[in-house]
Amino acid sequence: MIVDDDPDDRLFFQEALNRINPDYDILEADSGKNALDLLKTGGTLPDYLFLDIAMPEMDGKLFLKAFNANKKWKGIPVIICSAGTHRIDKSEMGKLGVSHFLPKAYSITGLSEGILEAIQLVDGRKIN
Repeated sequence: MIVDDDPDDRLFFQEALNRINPDYDILEADSGKNALDLLKTGGTLPDYLFLDIAMPEMDGKLFLKAFNANKKWKGIPVIICSAGTHRIDKSEMGKLGVSHFLPKAYSITGLSEGILEAIQLVDGRKIN
């Protein structure tokens, strides 16, 4: 699942993920609130959740607090995918259950490599 208010960033993310594996199903949400609604009503939970921090309506930090309140979602790794990861309080995000920080890349190849690395670091498995 990708949670980002920018439709161009979501499309860019999809293209990068399709380079890794075109068979991946990608859930999209344009806000933290919409992501929570999708998680509550969706049948299948995502394997990974890529989250932007700076979003209107419900930002990433508020989303994480609500996300962590639901024990059903406890096993879903959250990866912050944000342009300003260097400005994020990583200690605070770690306490909110964030598994990894992925800076937004400016190329499809760079983002694909970053996504693959994040997934591998989060769960320690190799992906072809």
